[in-house]
Amino acid sequence: MRWRWQDRLAFRVAFRMNRRQFADLRGGPITPPSLSLPDLFVTAVSVVMLLGVIGLAVLGVYVAFFTEIFFPWLIGGVLVLIAIALRPRFGKLDKQARELDRVDAPELFRLIDQVSAAIGPSRRAWSSLVIGWTPPPVPTASVGAGC
Repeated sequence: MRWRWQDRLAFRVAFRMNRRQFADLRGGPITPPSLSLPDLFVTAVSVVMLLGVIGLAVLGVYVAFFTEIFFPWLIGGVLVLIAIALRPRFGKLDKQARELDRVDAPELFRLIDQVSAAIGPSRRAWSSLVIGWTPPPVPTASVGAGC
């Protein structure tokens, strides 16, 4: 509650930036984004962090098996456990997810077809979507109940 003013300020700034960017892009050609200096920097930092995690795991194995320090297996094991905790993890698809087809969501696929037609044949729209959506239960009427 006490940070509410910061949330409002951040929302206003983001809204203005979005509106300005939309006005700049409206009516212009659709071009793929180019690789910029911040993109390269973030990629380089990510690679360095990934190499650091791999290096930590290798160091842990080396310490555990090839050094003569006090409790090498304990120190090496801790290093390997830290590397395991810091490893990158990818999201998993929900077990109840199923493929969504044109029969389940005709409006969504109509929109996908419109966007695909607007951007031209050089790009490809999704032909099907996999989402974590389950259809609502179909109501059934009970026959002969209470009449």
